[in-house]
Amino acid sequence: MTKLECEVLSKTISSHKCYLRAYNRRSPSGNVEIFLERKPVNVKLAISGTHKLTKDGIQKPIFNVENIEICKFIKVTSTDLYLKAFIEWFSSILKDVDQICTDKGQISFYNFTIPESPYLMVLPNGYYETVYTFSDDLEKNILKVFIHAKINVRVTKFECKTSKKTISDCNCTIRAYNRRSPVMNADFIYKRITDNLKITFRPYHKLQLESSYKQVFEFEGVEICKIMKGANDNKFFKTVIDWIRTILPNFDRVCTHKGKFSFRNITFPDSPFVKVFPVGYYMAKFIAHDELDDMIFQALVNLIFTKQL
Repeated sequence: MTKLECEVLSKTISSHKCYLRAYNRRSPSGNVEIFLERKPVNVKLAISGTHKLTKDGIQKPIFNVENIEICKFIKVTSTDLYLKAFIEWFSSILKDVDQICTDKGQISFYNFTIPESPYLMVLPNGYYETVYTFSDDLEKNILKVFIHAKINVRVTKFECKTSKKTISDCNCTIRAYNRRSPVMNADFIYKRITDNLKITFRPYHKLQLESSYKQVFEFEGVEICKIMKGANDNKFFKTVIDWIRTILPNFDRVCTHKGKFSFRNITFPDSPFVKVFPVGYYMAKFIAHDELDDMIFQALVNLIFTKQL
């Protein structure tokens, strides 16, 4: 969650507060306090969401759900497994949400966050605004809550293995570039020029920390030196390598030079190649090889794709 705002357009609520609290460094929690002058009658909820790829991008609507009879919705005992799972997830966010159906006076929701869920996994990377509008049979707009959120990529582990035939020294580390986005650093010494370098890339994914990784896909033996020199016109991989150059500005030198290489402050900028992956835990293997050495360099990166919600 990056921002929380409330708008009151009704005399039903005489006072209100909406604010974020630093519940922990990475996931601020939301807090809403309202004072109801009367007990609402048949509370309804409308939810609408918008998305943009970049902070200054164009906001586009992604969903709009109206007239959810929230009091019936929470009390219902449904045999529909999807609905039952959604009710349980929603109730885990606002544990005392039924107060708004039964009480008047001071009502407070403290330290609420959005837990990981399959309902969130389908959303791409970017910036979100979700508007929750509460109404009842007597008034159309009792309370509006605006929640702003962003999906993040965070590196948690970075390890390297090298072949002594081609690389004489190697060091891979993570540095706390800032509190929320650690960055990677790699130093290695090439003994020879690798002008026909190939990369094999294998990403693995799991939804929860305790789950087992499952391979997502594999790119085997991508001829990166030929692509960078223009000898291979594969448009997809050319676009990928142009993106890699934004991360590693001197990346081309791995095909033309030997000696010491240093890549500093490596991170993952906003990109279509990152946005397609759902939220969860990732392990990515990058293996560099050529016709003289089948494992010049292997990098293992662990990442978490999370939402600030």
